[in-house]
Amino acid sequence: MHRRGDTRVGGPSSLTEPGDSLDVVVEPRGSWRDFWSFTPLNKYGRIALAAIVGVALLSNAVITLSSESDLAKALAEIGLLVAVGTFAWRPPAAAVAMAFAGFFLMNTPVSGPYVLALAVVAGLVVLTCRPRLSAGYLVALVGWAVVVDITGDTLAEGAAFGIVAVGLASAGVGWALRSSKHREEALAADVDRLTIEAARAIREERDRIADELHNIIAHDITIVVMHARTLELLDDSAERKHSTEVIITAASQALTDIRRMLHIAHGTTTSSPDADAGDEAIVDTLRSIRQELTDLGARVEFSVPEQLTVSNAINATLRHVARECATNIMKHAPGSPAVRVSLVEATGTVSLTIANAPDHGRGRRSGAATGYGLDRMAHRVTLLGGTFETGMKGTYWVVSATVPVS
Repeated sequence: MHRRGDTRVGGPSSLTEPGDSLDVVVEPRGSWRDFWSFTPLNKYGRIALAAIVGVALLSNAVITLSSESDLAKALAEIGLLVAVGTFAWRPPAAAVAMAFAGFFLMNTPVSGPYVLALAVVAGLVVLTCRPRLSAGYLVALVGWAVVVDITGDTLAEGAAFGIVAVGLASAGVGWALRSSKHREEALAADVDRLTIEAARAIREERDRIADELHNIIAHDITIVVMHARTLELLDDSAERKHSTEVIITAASQALTDIRRMLHIAHGTTTSSPDADAGDEAIVDTLRSIRQELTDLGARVEFSVPEQLTVSNAINATLRHVARECATNIMKHAPGSPAVRVSLVEATGTVSLTIANAPDHGRGRRSGAATGYGLDRMAHRVTLLGGTFETGMKGTYWVVSATVPVS
C-alpha cells in the first residue's frame, strides 16, 4: 500500500443602501442604541438632498439681504433648512431636532412653515429611522399642527388637517420605499443562498462521482490489470482460466458501473453504482477482498466475525475504506506476501484495520500516488465522528478506521 506519511485525523432604485459610508447599527431589540440606529441615504440621495438644501439656503440669503426681512425669522428658516440637510448624514439627530424645534418656534412667524416642513420630511424620517422614532415624530407632527392651528395665526383655518394629511402621505411614501428596499435585500439574500446551495450541490455531486470512479471502477480496473499481468507468468491452464474469468467479471462490472454513472450524469436515475452494493454487509465485502488478494498470491490473515450489525452509514463507510485499501495494495504493493484484515466490535465502537507487508521493492511507497484515496477515507470516517490512522507499524503499512456505533 502506498505510504504517504503517518497521519491521524480525528439594487440601485432604492434611496438607501447599507453599503454607503454609513452603516446600519444593529442592536438588541428594545435597547436605547437601537432607537438611534438608522439606514443611511445612498450617495445619490445625499447629493440630491444637499443640493436642494443648498439652493434653499442660497435663496433665503438672497431674499434676506435684498429686503428688510425679519432677521430672527431668517435665522429660524436657516435653522430648519440645516436640520433638514442633516438627514443626509444623521437622520435620527435631524428628526429629533425637527420635532423639538417646535418648543422654540411656536407663536413665531415661522410656526406655519415649520409645521409644513415637519410634514414634508416625514417620509425621510420613516425611510431612514427606526419605527419607534418614526412613530414619535408623527405624533409630534400632529401635536404641533394642532397647537399652531389653535394658537397661531400663520395658518388658515383648518389648514392643520391638510398639513397632517401631507405628513401622512409623505410617511406613506417613505414606508413604501423602505418596504421595497427590504424586499430587494431579502430577494438578494435568497438569490445568494440559492447560489451557494446550488454550488454546494454541484460540488457534492462532483465529489460523489469522483468517489465512485475512484472506489468502484478503479477497483475493478485494478483487478483486471493485475490479473492480466499474472497471465504472462502462469503456466497452469487452470490458473490461467481462473484469472481470465476474474478479468471478464471485473471488466463487465466496471462497464455496468460506468453505464450507471452515465445515467446519473444524464439525470435518468438517482442511484449510484454503489447503491446496488449498499445492502452488502462489510463482512461480505471483506471476504470478497480476501479472495481477490489470495488470487493475486497474497497470504491473508483474516480476523472478521461471521456477521456484524451496524447502521447503513457506518457499513458504507467501512466498505469504502476496505475497497480503497485493497485497491491500494493491488496497485502499490502487488507483491506483498502478507496482508492482515481485522474487524473488531468493541464497546460503542467498531474498528477496521488492514495492513500489508512490504513487497520487496516492487511496490511504490512515495510520490507516485496523489493521496486522494487516503484523504477521502479520512473525510468519510471523520464525518461519522470516528478516527482514521495510517502509518508504518513494525514491518507493516497499516490503515485503521474506528467509528462510534451509538
